[in-house]
Amino acid sequence: GTADGKYFEVRVVRVSEGHLDGLVLGVTTRSPLDIEAIPQTMNEVRPCWLAGFAGVFVDGLASSEKKIAWKPQGLVAGDRVGFLVTQGGVAVVFLNGKE
Repeated sequence: GTADGKYFEVRVVRVSEGHLDGLVLGVTTRSPLDIEAIPQTMNEVRPCWLAGFAGVFVDGLASSEKKIAWKPQGLVAGDRVGFLVTQGGVAVVFLNGKE
């Protein structure tokens, strides 16, 4: 974590073509021990907060979606994508260290 909240980052090693949805990052408050089987998609894990797809943020607690500016379809090998949950509960996506 950071002083501002909890943060994690992934580095893109390679990209593939032909998918409608792109990379999705997110978090849940559930323990991995409580998830019996790996789900087909992470929005099956409740509650969850996810960002990506084709420029969408999913609030699994409120069961709502909203458009966001970040679209993972433009990612290239070497990009770093970070996900911060602030102390106030706000999710922020970073691309190569920038919000």
